[in-house]
Amino acid sequence: MPVSGIRQIREIFSDNLPKGYSLMSAYMSYDHQIDVERQILTFQVIDPAGVTHVIKSDIVPAKDDVMALALKTAKKFAEVLKDGPFTGNDGQNSGERPDREAQQKDPYRNRGDIPRPDGIDETGTDGIPGNGPEAA
Repeated sequence: MPVSGIRQIREIFSDNLPKGYSLMSAYMSYDHQIDVERQILTFQVIDPAGVTHVIKSDIVPAKDDVMALALKTAKKFAEVLKDGPFTGNDGQNSGERPDREAQQKDPYRNRGDIPRPDGIDETGTDGIPGNGPEAA
């Protein structure tokens, strides 16, 4: 029995992934725009480090060849990986936090408690007689 439909899309995409990458799932969905039906393919791929990536195809008219779209999407993903796998490290000092002083955005951040009359806070009174609006 020949493979067809989403199984064939999965097979085409999976066969064109870089070595070590595995296809978890493939979905085809439709987008209905003012009398025009369009389709998009979404693939979930696991890289050799175990990280999951979501790859979406271009949005194309519903009558376009989805097998060709799956192949194009896989090749586009492989092209992105030519420079090497994703590492999550974008630069020389990536992931490092600035020193504590540079980290503070509000210069008055550590100014202490704001004095409030007894029984009153930012939500109002604590129901203590004499502290509500009736006391005024």
